[in-house]
Amino acid sequence: MDSFDTQEIKQFFVAIYHCKFSQVKDLINLTFNLSRYTLIQDLSSMEAVGRVHRFTL
Repeated sequence: MDSFDTQEIKQFFVAIYHCKFSQVKDLINLTFNLSRYTLIQDLSSMEAVGRVHRFTL
């Protein structure tokens, strides 16, 4: 987690909240599988949303 950038930290905490992770093993697994979750913050352009999603994958 120390190497996460600002976007990855936001993505991490939103995934914890959304999936209701509470155990340490789940948080560890999430750090290795963070690319499964796309955090979309601006829905004004579907093209930009697609780019963000594709970049996350």
